Amino acid sequence: RDWVKRFEVRDEFWEGYILTGRYEDRDEDDIHVDDNDRRTRSKIAEFSRVFSRFATLELGLQRNVLDQKLPSKEWEERVALIITPSAKNQRYKFFLNHKEIEAARSGTHLEGGLNFSQFIGTDSIVDGEVKRVQSSAGLNGAGYSATVANAKMIITF
Repeated sequence: RDWVKRFEVRDEFWEGYILTGRYEDRDEDDIHVDDNDRRTRSKIAEFSRVFSRFATLELGLQRNVLDQKLPSKEWEERVALIITPSAKNQRYKFFLNHKEIEAARSGTHLEGGLNFSQFIGTDSIVDGEVKRVQSSAGLNGAGYSATVANAKMIITF
């Protein structure tokens, strides 16, 4: 009973300057009886500036309306700098995301860090992320602060 509707308009209005507008409607269950059953309607505006094949800046603003057992609305701001050194088959994404949550118990969520990817040979990839997360008390708990690190290796046979 899950479904997603997505409409996107993307325009490179000048070489290296890209604007994207997107509307998403995602329903994870049509009966909202627990915290995992939700419908999210999102309006998203994104701007990308491609400086060169080695560096890209991305900015995003997103408005979410969540229909669930305890409904809420969110404003999310994102910024990321993506570095891709060509000689080493690597990608580094430095990011910062901030979310303001409007609900019966409002809160904020902030995370920032580094996402990385490294090709090893032609058939293996190491992919991972190191980030710092800070979340205030809200609908989903008493709040927390954490450092998260994860990595995975993908080998293609």
